[in-house]
Amino acid sequence: MKTVNRVLSVFISIVILAALLPTVVLGASEKYDYLSYEKYSDHVEITNIYDNAGEVNIPSTIEGQPVTVICDEACVSNLGITGVSIPDSVKSIGKMAFYNCQSLTSVNIGSKVSSIGDGAFFACGSLNITVQKGNSYYCDADGVLFDKRKTKLIAYAKDKIQPSYTVPSGVKSIGYAAFDGCSALKSVSIPDSVTSIEDNAFFNCKSLATVNIPKNTTSIGKSAFESCKSLTDIVIPKSLTQIGVMAFSDCGKLNITVDSQSSKYSDIDGVLFSKDKTELITYAKDYIQQSYTVPSGVKSVGDSAFAGCGSLTSVDMGGAARIGSNTFRDCVNLKNVKITDSVTSIGDWAFYHCNRLISITIPSSVKSIGEGAFVYNESAFSPSRLEVLYYEGTEEQWKSLAESCNLSLDEFKVCFAPKVTISDVSVGNGVITLSIDAENVAAGGELFAVGCRSERKITAAAKVENGKAVIPADGVNTVKVLCWDSLNGMSPLCEEKIINID
Repeated sequence: MKTVNRVLSVFISIVILAALLPTVVLGASEKYDYLSYEKYSDHVEITNIYDNAGEVNIPSTIEGQPVTVICDEACVSNLGITGVSIPDSVKSIGKMAFYNCQSLTSVNIGSKVSSIGDGAFFACGSLNITVQKGNSYYCDADGVLFDKRKTKLIAYAKDKIQPSYTVPSGVKSIGYAAFDGCSALKSVSIPDSVTSIEDNAFFNCKSLATVNIPKNTTSIGKSAFESCKSLTDIVIPKSLTQIGVMAFSDCGKLNITVDSQSSKYSDIDGVLFSKDKTELITYAKDYIQQSYTVPSGVKSVGDSAFAGCGSLTSVDMGGAARIGSNTFRDCVNLKNVKITDSVTSIGDWAFYHCNRLISITIPSSVKSIGEGAFVYNESAFSPSRLEVLYYEGTEEQWKSLAESCNLSLDEFKVCFAPKVTISDVSVGNGVITLSIDAENVAAGGELFAVGCRSERKITAAAKVENGKAVIPADGVNTVKVLCWDSLNGMSPLCEEKIINID
C-alpha cells in the first residue's frame, strides 16, 4: 500500500510541475511556420524567427493569448528577414533581438513597447526604424530610434543608406552601443548639447574617420570608440572628466589631442596621459609607430593602455612602476617588451593573447604578477605561448613570487637570467684577455667572449672559463659577451666595450 501511495504522490508532483512550465510550440500551424514561441498562462513570448521569414508581421495573439515579448536574440544574424512589424500587444524587445540582421530594412515598433534591450538593432546597416504614435517611451526621427523626449539617441542602424549623420540638437546622450557595428559609417557630427557618450557607442565603426567630442561632454564610456580603425584625430575638450577603459583601443592610427585647460588629461605626441603625466592612459597609434618607449616620469601604464594594438612590436617600459590589467591584451605582434627594474607589479591578463611573445625577462623588482598575466588563450590546451621566462632574481625569490601570486610553474620554462659584466680588459702579445663576472650562467647557457671589427663582423671568439677568456686581437676594436641559449641562439648580455688597438 505504501508503494502505491508513493507512486501516486510522484505522479501528482510531475503533473503539477508540468502545469507550471510554459508550452513550447515550434511553428506547429501553417499560420506561424516562420517563428517559434513559448506560451504561458497569460501571454506568449516569441523565441525565434526563422531565416526564410522575409517580411514578418508578428501576430498580436497566438492561441488566444497576447504576444507581449520578443525574447533576447530571437532573430539574431537572420539574413532572410527583410522587414518586421511589431504589434501594439508587444511590451518588450529583448537584448540583441535583431542583431546583425543585414537584410532587414524596416522595423515598425508598436505603441505599447516600453523596453528595448541593449543591442536590439546592432549591425543591421540598412535599417529604418519607425515608432507608432502614442508610444510613451520611444520615438523616431528619420529612421533613427530615440527616447520619447529625444534626449537620448538609442539606435542608428542605417549607415549603408546614410554614411554621414548629424545628431539632432537637444540630444544629451549617445546611448549604449547606439552606432555599434555601423561599419559603413564615415562621419558623425555631435551637437554641444551632448554631455555623455556611453559604453560601446561607436564600437567597431571601422570606416568612421571624422567625429567630434562636443565642448560640454563630461564622460566617454568603456570601448566607446574601440576598433574605429579609420579614426585619425580626436580632440579631448576641457569639460571631459571621465574616459572609460579601452575607449580608444584598437584604433591604430589615432592621434589624441587634449585641450590645454583640461584638469584631468594631457597628451604627449598623440598619446593620452593623466594631467600630471604620471599615468599613460591610452596608446592608439600602433599603425604609425610600432615601437614605443614610455616617457620619463610615467609611473603607471594603465589598464588596457595598449590593448588591441595589433601592429605594435616592441615596448620599453621606461621608469614605470606598474603595468595594469589587460595592458597589452590582444597585441598579437608584440615580440619584445623591456620590463625595467622600476616595475613592481604586473596586472591581471596583462599580456593576454600576445601570441608572438615567446620570451620575456622579469626583473627581481617585480613583487606582484596578476592572474593570467601571460595566458595566450583561456582554453586549457593553450595556457601560454611563452616558451621561456627569464627571471633576474634568484630561484628562491622566484618560488616565493610564484607562490604568493599563484603562478603555475608548469606553464612555461623559467630560467634565471645571467648577469654578466666585463670587469677588466687587457691587450698584449697579440691577444685580448677579458675578466668576466657572471651570475646565474648555468641556468642560462654557455658564455662566449667575441671580438668584432668596426663593421660589426665577429672575427674571433672564445668560451669563457673560470671567469676568463682570451681572443686574438688582430683587427678587433669591440669586445662583448654572448650567451648561447637553445631557444634564442646568441644574444647579448652586457654592454659592448670598445677597445682601441694601436
